[in-house]
Amino acid sequence: MKLAYRGYLLFQLCAASVSNAVVNWGLGWLMFHRLASVPLTGDLSMLADIVGTCVFLPFLSCAVTTPIVRWDLRKGRVGALTWRRETHRALRILPRNTWYRGGVLGLVATAVVAPALYAAMVAGSIEAMPSRSYIVVKTVLGVGLGLLVTPVIVVWALADPSE
Repeated sequence: MKLAYRGYLLFQLCAASVSNAVVNWGLGWLMFHRLASVPLTGDLSMLADIVGTCVFLPFLSCAVTTPIVRWDLRKGRVGALTWRRETHRALRILPRNTWYRGGVLGLVATAVVAPALYAAMVAGSIEAMPSRSYIVVKTVLGVGLGLLVTPVIVVWALADPSE
């Protein structure tokens, strides 16, 4: 990948990290600040929140980031990649439609990340966590998950600008 693309991707990663940190901290505070602790399972729990974050963060990131990247392409701030869906195997895996692609990324994140985090918490005998601590965990999860899905979203939008 050329230096210009790396710089653009780094900018998008930084923007996603900041916005995901703010949004996830805010949501965590709104949901959990009145609780003394957040249980691992239940209606208002860490597991429910982790699953929700894994589903919705990639979906919403795709819905927000893809139009931004395409706007930057139209304005000439960055050029389209020479990779195309027809010639690049990895690009054929995800659907063309932005909404479907966000949904697929959300399902994959949920299938991979949520069970791993749940297993780690069970292995660590974590049955509950002080709400302030969990808000920090939620914020870190949002940033980390954003760092995983944002490159896929940006590269896809740069490689398939015609949608």
